[in-house]
This record gives sequence, C-alpha cells and structure tokens, in this order.
Amino acid sequence: MQMAGGDARTDQTHVLELKKAHVRDLASIIKAISFREECISMHTGSGATLKMTYDGAGEPVKLILEEDGIVVDMRVQTLTTEEILDFEFDTEDVTFQVIMKSYMLKEAIKELDASSTTVTLSVNNDELSLTTTGEIGKSVTRFPRHSEQIERLECAEPTATFTSCITRDGTF
Repeated sequence: MQMAGGDARTDQTHVLELKKAHVRDLASIIKAISFREECISMHTGSGATLKMTYDGAGEPVKLILEEDGIVVDMRVQTLTTEEILDFEFDTEDVTFQVIMKSYMLKEAIKELDASSTTVTLSVNNDELSLTTTGEIGKSVTRFPRHSEQIERLECAEPTATFTSCITRDGTF
C-alpha cells in the first residue's frame, strides 16, 4: 500500500509506503510521535519529499527526506514492551526529589572546575547546588527552587549533601 499527500502551499510531497498488515501498527506509531507535516517544513523549504516505510513489529521506521538533491536516510528503531515498568520506591526512605531540565544539569556538570577532585551536591528546600573547590578557588552553581530549570524540588531533611570524586576524564 502506498499513500501520497502533499501541501499545495509549500509544494511538499509526503509518501507513505507500508504493507496492509502493518497499517494499525504504524497508526499507533504516528500517534505516539505526533507526526505532522510541520516536521518537514520546519527545517526545509518548499520541494522537500519525505518517504516513510515500516515493515512491522520490531522493525525500524525508515525515513528518507530529500530536498534539492540532498538525501537524508534515517532509521528509527521501534520497541515493543511486554510490560510497563513501574518503579516503586519506599517514600519514607527518599531524602529528596528533584525534577529539572536535564540539559541544564549537564551544562553545569560540564562547567565544573577541572582542577577539582570532588563535587558536592547539596539539596535543601530552597535550591539544588553543585560545589567544587580547586586551583581557581571555590565554585558554586545554584538552581533555585522557583526557577525555569527546576520543575519540582522536595527535600525531607533541611540539607542533604553528597560528595563524589571526579575522575580525570570528568566523570563521577
């Protein structure tokens, strides 16, 4: 089965090719990734073509994007889970919970003083902070509770502090 569609405003063509037996599977995948034609026009101009194929459960979704003679071939691996993992933590044993934008924490870790041998993670009801002491002195990166970076910060104890060693390659 092959379906084609397009957008008259942008001259974009979208081609979908799949076996009839896999239509239901692909429909759920498309819903799951909220596929929209804006995905194509967001990074391309008019005249882009997208071909999408799917061979069934466990097989990758194959995407071929072509524009002005440049072809991008992608494979998105799919996964069929047998059960939903539900981690049950003993809520009485949790010292703190932080939900934050991971890229901000990653950037803060990348910016740690390379001459430091330890990093201290401190959490209290007002903020999460990373502290290092090295050749250039003491460095503190703070993420306040009511900031764009922190979605949720809960701390059972007034202050929880954890110290870890930094290896030469910058890992903990």
